[in-house]
Amino acid sequence: MADDDAPQLETRVGTIEEKVDQILSRLGELVRGTGPASGAHQEAGKVTGDRLGAPTTVEEQVAAALAAKERSDKEAALHEDVASLKATTAQLAEKPPEAPQRRIERVMGWGK
Repeated sequence: MADDDAPQLETRVGTIEEKVDQILSRLGELVRGTGPASGAHQEAGKVTGDRLGAPTTVEEQVAAALAAKERSDKEAALHEDVASLKATTAQLAEKPPEAPQRRIERVMGWGK
């Protein structure tokens, strides 16, 4: 009975050893950073950064800050222009006509 199971047992042990070797080689690749998944974390971080539009270098951060300041300056100048135009328009608005001076007031010199 032991002789009949020996070839089966040897093949089972052989396949298990092969699987263990495969697992060890994959773990070694993951630890060393080689293999099919090498750099996957860096690529995912890059994609996420690009998607979020976050500047990654100091140069990009400075450029983004300058662009934001320019936009706010332009908006402030536009608001000032609009305010000055409103003030000018208010001054140019038609005033209601004055009541005509009565003849008696004009002859007698009363009023203006």
